[in-house]
Parts: sequence; C-alpha cells; structure tokens
Amino acid sequence: MWYSIAIFIIYHLIIFHLYKVFYYYNIKPCMMLLVGLGGLGSLLAYYLRVLYKKWFVVLDKDIVDESNIKYHPFYNKKDLGEYKAKIVGNRLGLPYIISDIKDIDLSPYKIVIEALDNWRDRKYLIKKSKELGFILIHTAVSEDKGELAIIKESHDYFLKFEGEGHARNYMPLIFSPIAAWFIDNYYQYFDKFVIFKDWEITILNAKRVPNFKHNSNDSFGD
Repeated sequence: MWYSIAIFIIYHLIIFHLYKVFYYYNIKPCMMLLVGLGGLGSLLAYYLRVLYKKWFVVLDKDIVDESNIKYHPFYNKKDLGEYKAKIVGNRLGLPYIISDIKDIDLSPYKIVIEALDNWRDRKYLIKKSKELGFILIHTAVSEDKGELAIIKESHDYFLKFEGEGHARNYMPLIFSPIAAWFIDNYYQYFDKFVIFKDWEITILNAKRVPNFKHNSNDSFGD
C-alpha cells in the first residue's frame, strides 16, 4: 500500500505548485499535459482530474502488459494489449494522445507533468521546457520514496523524501496533505519528522538548485 504514502504526498506537492502558478500563467483548457501513465502517472491522472479535469491532456505511447496489471492498480486484465492513454482518457473522460513525446507539438502547453521511467524522454522534456518556457514538473516514486522537481526559468527546487512505517489504516491518506505542506515549506529545517508514532518521513535530499540537472544515478522511476 505504498501508494498511500509516496504518491499522495507527491500529488499534494503538485497541487500546491499548480495553485501557485495556475492563474499567474493564465492557464486555459488543455494547456496542461501529463506524460507517462504507469503506476504513478495513472493515479495522478485519477486524482488530478477532480480539480483540473478540463485543463489537462494525458499522453502515453505504450500498451498495457502483464507487469502493469501486477503493479499498477489502475489497470486490470481486460486492459491487456490496449493503449494506456486510451484507457485512462476514456475511463476518466480526459483528452488523450497516443504518441511518442518527440512527435507532438509541445508549444500549446504551459505546464507539463512528467511521470516517466526513461531518461531519454526526461532529458528531451528538460530541453524543450527551456526552449518553449513551459513549467516542467518531474515526479518519480519507488516503494516508499518520492521525488519531485519543479523546473522553470529559475529552476525552483529538487527534493527526495522517504516514508517509513505502515499504511495499515487510512491515517496517512488523510494526513498526506499536511506532510506535503510541511515538506514544501520546512524541508530545509528538518531531516526527519514524525506523523503519529508509527509513520515518519525522512527527507533524503531537499534543496533549491539554481542550475538543476537530472542525474540518472541519483534518481528513480516508477
């Protein structure tokens, strides 16, 4: 049940940053793009569509295989062989694109949320964000670890966190907004903080970086 720790914290961190930039950049319908619909991306689409359904488009070129059924709770056996983007788009009522990221025009988008598991496409999106000026939100999870980077002109920040403990009840779900808010505002002051006696978050790496560069040795994917 690690989704209840890492993904929910990342989701709320994204919500905080979308709130900060949404009106400043005058975001209009379909100006946000979610790239990658694996375990993290499909669940982000599920929850983000509650607040931003008419504002974003989902993209993925892959089809659902057995590994997706085993590890990604959004998909089931009936989805085998179908395109992930089509399944997510139809199931959630979202516009979708089935394509390689390099084959589409990114200029209409003001915000791109990346939930990919390969460095080729991540590096391409970093390059395009600098060329076109859109905000790139990089996300990744692995078990209880989470990673988030906000990449824009000033290259805002990059952080990693790790949740320890067990999600044997739904308290982590309820308090993940508080955890995300705490990380977002006070990560530079604390190495560790505890939510209840059996659930704690360790901040592994959190800092503002003026010239952020992805390093495949320091990151992970979903």
